[in-house]
This record gives sequence, structure tokens and C-alpha cells, in this order.
Amino acid sequence: MIQQTLCAIVLLILGFNSYGQIKFEKGYFIDNNGVKAECFIKNKDWSANPTAFKYKTTLDSDSKTKTIQTVQEFGILERSIYRRFEVSMDRSTDKIIELGSDQEPQYTKETIFLKVLVDGDAVLYGYTESDFVRFFYSIKGAKVKQLIHKRYLSKEGSVAKNNQFRRQLWSDLRCENIQMKEVQNLDYYKKDLIKYFIKYNTCLNPSFKFIEKKKKASESFNISIRPGVHQSRLTLDDNSISSFTKEVDFGNDQNFRIGLEIEYILPFNKSKWSVFIEPTYQSYKVDEREVDFLPSSVVVASRTTASVDYKSLELPIGIRHNLFVNDHSKIFLNGGFVFDFPLDSKIDLIVDITGGANFNVIDNEITSSSSFAFGIGYQYKKYSIELRYRSNRNLFVKDINTNSKYQTAALIIGYTLF
Repeated sequence: MIQQTLCAIVLLILGFNSYGQIKFEKGYFIDNNGVKAECFIKNKDWSANPTAFKYKTTLDSDSKTKTIQTVQEFGILERSIYRRFEVSMDRSTDKIIELGSDQEPQYTKETIFLKVLVDGDAVLYGYTESDFVRFFYSIKGAKVKQLIHKRYLSKEGSVAKNNQFRRQLWSDLRCENIQMKEVQNLDYYKKDLIKYFIKYNTCLNPSFKFIEKKKKASESFNISIRPGVHQSRLTLDDNSISSFTKEVDFGNDQNFRIGLEIEYILPFNKSKWSVFIEPTYQSYKVDEREVDFLPSSVVVASRTTASVDYKSLELPIGIRHNLFVNDHSKIFLNGGFVFDFPLDSKIDLIVDITGGANFNVIDNEITSSSSFAFGIGYQYKKYSIELRYRSNRNLFVKDINTNSKYQTAALIIGYTLF
């Protein structure tokens, strides 16, 4: 029943996804005739360079689409700028199993939007497409050229690198404040290249200022306290213990849980994805209770009693997808892997034999397995509520003769501390 409810909610939320808002922010575009139009652009915080974008002339108007065929530049104020160029692009792979022996780049002509990383007398551009990354540059409006970096296989079969981009920088972007060793130590990474272009532009023009829109560390991390209640059920599977005549059901138990979640917002796609870790205390306790159970080896038994005292520290690690409703609220979907560390936990199953004797069928310290968890929730400002389901967990990992199914559904209330 829990699984069916969660599946229904997932389908409902996914249907709602088209309404999840990525905001239209103030920006502009320049068409093929050089005419600049101010507008509001849907900021998708592109992780890969786009070929089109949606915009509105006013926030209340219908959205329209512009493509790379009709726009030579567009930007979102204080966020990003993209410019269209026809470039010679080397698309050689960096995957080791696909490397060739040719160290020279193989160019093809392409029309693409390049993202402005540093704007000045020397402009640094970036292009990203999945795990494919290339950097380009131009000097004082000259033709855009690719910074060459290519991996290939040497004659000995080892991985070698064509780092021609260092020679390009030393030849075209040399300044009195830059020493050759600085270029020689450069790696083909955005951070390193941005730093170099800033230094070069500052050398040419001491009044040059580089303004990068960055998230503060506090905006990239959320820490939340997450109390709640969970309902758990424990059963022993008769197929795993040959002496059982039927499954043993320890019943449902409702109890309190408390967690502390640390969430890191991934730096792309407009904060729609994040990863989290949430150390959580949980428990399941059944005092001595009569259960419907009879071992096949016992002919006459008056009753069977069971007790469980299970406490553990869970460690869910997962990923979250956010569907923004507006500036203050969102719906989110979770999925993750849950490690479990029992805390002095034990289970007993005692059979009373007619005539006064009894024996303990199970007298085990709990050693649990890991499991998966899935959740759906809603957050308004600092407050959140989540329904989470965790898959079956075996509490007898070290006992090959005993198996169990421990499943949980939880209602979690959250408050973001910062």
C-alpha cells in the first residue's frame, strides 16, 4: 500500500514538473541586424551551452523562443553572457579507451554559443557539452580561436598531452607582469585560465575589474533539523528458517525519529539538483508479545512470545531534485542509499512448551543490512514536510539461517537552520 501511494504521488509530481518555475530574469538579446532588445530570459543556469532560449517581453506576456540562427548574443544581467561564433572546433575525445595516436587537433566548422568567462581586451570563452569541455579566446575583437589541449597515445602506448594552449597564451597574451613559468604551470581548467586572463587584462589596463557572480558558501549549503514519526514493521520469512510453519509478524510500531541533514546545492541547472547526507536516530521496540507462530519441530506448545529492541543510527546519502513553485516554495523528490549502524539491539523469540519447559528459537544481536530510500516533500521558506519510504532491510546479516524484512514509512518535518 505504501509503495502504491508513493508511486501515485511521484506520477502526480512529475506531471506538475512542467509548472515548476525557473524564473524569467532581466536580460537582453541582439539579433542578426545588431538590434538590442531588453527582455526577460528564462534562466536555466545551463550546464551545457544552449542553442536556444525562452524569453518574455514583459513578465505577464507569453513566452517565445529565440534560436542560435536568429540571435548573435544574449545575456542575463549579472549572470551570464553568450555570444554566437563560427569556430573551428577540435572534438577529439579525452576518454582513454578511445584515444588515437594523432597529436594534432582535427577541426570542424561549427556555429555555437560561447559563454563569456572573462570579458576585457582579451576575452576567455567556454564551451561545455556533457563531459566535453573546450576554451576559446579572442584579443581586442580579433577572430575567436580555440585553446588547444588534446590527449593522445604516444608510440609507447602511454597517454600524452598536446598542451599547445600554453604556447598560444605565451605568444598572444604576454605581459611584463607574467612570467613564463606561470604559463608552463597552467592546466586546462576553467579556474586556472580565468585567473590568467584576469592577470593579463589587469596588466594591460590597471583599472580592469573582473566581476564574477558567485554563490556564497552559505548559499550552497543548507543545514536542517528533521524530526518526525515513522511506522515500521518487522517480519521473519518462513522460507529462510526451515523450522517455521509460517511467517512471524512482530507487528507495526510507531516511534520518533530525529535527523540532521546537510545539503549541498549543485552549481548548475538553477539549483534544481542537490546531494544530501542525514545522520538519523531511529528505533523499533516490541515488548514481550504473543505471536502466531509454531516451530515444526514442536508438537505441543502453549504460546510463543517475541520481543524486539532495535535502535540504530541511519546514514542516508542521496540526491534531490527540486521543482520550484515560486520564490518561496518547492516540491522535491529524494532518492538515496541508507547505511545502518545498530546500537545495542536485540531480538528474542521464546516458545513455551506445554508442561512448563521453554526454549529460545531466536536470541540474536541485530546486525542489519543497508537499504534504499525514496521521498517526496514540500518546502515553504524554512519549513518542510516529507513522506519517505525505505525498502526492506534484513536485521540478521551475520546469521545465514535467519532472514527478516524490516520496512519503514516516515513523516518528516524539517526546519532549515541556515
